[in-house]
Amino acid sequence: MNVGITQAGVALPVGRMGAVVASWSRADNDVGSQADRRFATLGYTHRLSRRTDVYAMLMSDRIQGNGSAISTGVGIRHGF
Repeated sequence: MNVGITQAGVALPVGRMGAVVASWSRADNDVGSQADRRFATLGYTHRLSRRTDVYAMLMSDRIQGNGSAISTGVGIRHGF
């Protein structure tokens, strides 16, 4: 089974510390179109410091022939 994945994304600065982020992805399965997936994500990140930020994301996930779902995520990231 082979899967081809395509992804594109963008981050648009908002002020000095924030960014609106968006991404679109697709995963195509060679077994048939029933397993093909599409993802779209929209979110916001806000820097708290040089190595730490908080984020909130909303993602739509659609599997052809099986419907779609919406997910949300919030969190904090720290780089070491």
